[in-house]
Amino acid sequence: MKSLIIEDNIKDIIEKYDLKSISRKKEKCYQRYFLFKYLRQEGFLLEEIGLLFNRGHDTVLHGLNMYQNLIDTKDKGFEKIVMPFALDLNTNLKKENILKKDIKKVLLRKNCKKCFEVLEILFNSLNETNYEKIYSTYQNLINLKQTK
Repeated sequence: MKSLIIEDNIKDIIEKYDLKSISRKKEKCYQRYFLFKYLRQEGFLLEEIGLLFNRGHDTVLHGLNMYQNLIDTKDKGFEKIVMPFALDLNTNLKKENILKKDIKKVLLRKNCKKCFEVLEILFNSLNETNYEKIYSTYQNLINLKQTK
């Protein structure tokens, strides 16, 4: 499922690592390839991924092919560059961090579709965390919505 909350967090990562730049350094390219693959698995279209990076869909397709080639050949350089990046990405995209960071931001936009998306993430994470934490986050969502 394509997530608007994930898209917002990816934009932060792209800025943090300056991945919109025209740099062809191996490190930047490998990080882009990794994000291309991640976003594609999350259901983003090639054009949508390209827009995030100021690139065309053909560049994204090339990056996905390069990613697969690097994985197939078990490139050690790729692994060394991408592992710390992937850990940073994982930390930023943990569901509970997304909820804590973005729940207020989503509600302030007054966009019900995004509010429902936050709720969906909440309920989907029931199996991953304890009920008290989920319930308190849900109560915060309700309280924030009622103060509008």
